[in-house]
Amino acid sequence: FTFGREERIALYRQQKELKAAMTSLSRLEEDEENARSISLLQINCCAMSAYQHYASLQKEVELLKFQKENSDFLPRQAAERAQVQEKMFESLKGA
Repeated sequence: FTFGREERIALYRQQKELKAAMTSLSRLEEDEENARSISLLQINCCAMSAYQHYASLQKEVELLKFQKENSDFLPRQAAERAQVQEKMFESLKGA
């Protein structure tokens, strides 16, 4: 799975809001409820970050699979194209 630009922007905004909430809570008087709230916000922020990293790794795996499946085709295609260009060049030299 991967996510698009809009989802990445939404996640970024959510993380920014979470960090702002953590900052404002840390300024308040320390009590058990605030400490719990800050901890939950940190966990949520870490989960979002892990989700983004996982999606990035999934995309990387897709690219590597594509490269592996097409590794013999892509260089061969370039070599064939070079041969065709060489033949065209040779034919032009003889004209």
